[in-house]
Amino acid sequence: MKRITTLLLILTFSTFSYAQNVGTGPFNLRSQADVNTFAANNFTEINGNIIMTGSDITNLSGLSTLTKINGSLNISNIGATTLNGLQNITEASSGLVISGNGNLSDLSGLGKLEDADIISIGSNRNLTSLSGLSNQLTEVGQLFILGNARLTTLNGLSQLRRVTEELTVTNNRALSDCSILCTILDSSNLSDSNIEISGNANVCLDQGVLESVCDSNTITLGNRSEVNNYNGPSTISGNLFITYKGTGEFALNLDALTGKIQRINGDLLIKNANLLTNIDGLQDLIFVGGDVRITDNTSLSQFCGIANLISRNGVQGSIVIEGNNQNPTPQQIRNDNRCQSLSTAEFLLGNEIKTFPIPADTRITFSSSLRLKSVAVYDVLGKHIQSSSLDSDLVLDVSHLHSGIYFLQIETTKGRALKQVIVN
Repeated sequence: MKRITTLLLILTFSTFSYAQNVGTGPFNLRSQADVNTFAANNFTEINGNIIMTGSDITNLSGLSTLTKINGSLNISNIGATTLNGLQNITEASSGLVISGNGNLSDLSGLGKLEDADIISIGSNRNLTSLSGLSNQLTEVGQLFILGNARLTTLNGLSQLRRVTEELTVTNNRALSDCSILCTILDSSNLSDSNIEISGNANVCLDQGVLESVCDSNTITLGNRSEVNNYNGPSTISGNLFITYKGTGEFALNLDALTGKIQRINGDLLIKNANLLTNIDGLQDLIFVGGDVRITDNTSLSQFCGIANLISRNGVQGSIVIEGNNQNPTPQQIRNDNRCQSLSTAEFLLGNEIKTFPIPADTRITFSSSLRLKSVAVYDVLGKHIQSSSLDSDLVLDVSHLHSGIYFLQIETTKGRALKQVIVN
C-alpha cells in the first residue's frame, strides 16, 4: 500500500510539472538540432538562462510555446533572418541580449516582451531598426545599444520611458534618429556617469548634442531646402542646429539666412554639413547664449560669418571649431582682414552714434551725424524689450529697465548700427 501511495505521488508531481511545461536551465543551444530538440519539450516557462549561438540556427518557430524566462535570453551569432517563434515571450527577467546576428534587419518576433532588466543590442551589422520590439516595454534597468553599423532609428523603443541604472548608446554610426532618448533622459534619474552616448550620427552624436536637440525650442536646418526656406524668428529662444539630416543635398553656403537670425539664446551647432564652404549668412548674428560648436564640416574654410559675433564677445559659452577644412581660433577669426567689412560693419557704424550719460539712468540720449530712425532694445539673453521711434526725439526712456547690460539695434539712413549700453 505504501508503494502505491508513493507511486501516485510521483505520478501526480510529474503530471503537474508537465502541465506547467516548466524547464530548468541553463540551456545552451549551439545548433539548429539543439533548438529543435529543445522545442520538442513544448516548454512554456524556463527557470534559468537560454543561450542560443550558432550560425546554422535559422528557424526559431518551434519556440512559440515559450512565454516566460526566469533568467536571461541571449541570442548571439545565429543565422536567422527573423526572431519569429519568440512572439509569445512576455518576460526575460534578467535580460535580453541580441548580438552579432548578421542577418537580422529588425526585431520582429519580440512583440509581447514587457519585462527585462537588461536590454543589450550590439554588433548586429544589418540591423536597421528596432521595430518588432514590444510596445509594452516601459522600463528597464540597463539599456545598451552598441555598434550596430546600419541602425538608423530607435523608434522601436517608443514606449520605453525609464532606464533606472545605466544607458549606453555608442558607435552606431548611422544612427541619426534617437528622439525617444529625450523622454528617457527626462524621466530617468541617471547621473552623467551612468550615461554614455557617443559615436553615433548627427544629432545622436553625443549626450551634449542630444540634450540640446531634446529642447523643444531647437530649430534644425538639415538640408538646402530648409536653409533656403527659413522664415523663423530672428531671435531663437532655444538652439539652432545646422546639420545634415541625410535627405536632400546640403547648401554650399548660408547666404539665405542673411539678415534673418540675430540672436540664439541656446547653442549654435554647425556639423556634418560637408558641402558647406562658408557661413557668411550668419553675419547678422550678435548673440549666442550657450556654446558655438562648428565641427566636422569637411569643406568649410571661411568663418567670417561669426566674426561679428566674436568681435562683440557675443558668445556666452564656449567656442569649439574642429574637424573642418580650416579650424581657426576665435582670435584668428577676429583678426582676419578678410572678415573686416563683414564682421564689424554694424559695430563700426555704431561708433558714429554717441549715447549718454554713461552709464544710463532713466534716459538715453543719442547724438550722431547720421539720421536715426528707430531703436530696438534687447537684454543679454536676446529678449526683445522695447522698440521706439527716433524720428522726432533722440531720447529713449529706460526708467523701467533693470540694471544691467543691454544691446541697442539702431536703424539709420546708412543701415543698421549696434551699440552696447549699461543701465544703472
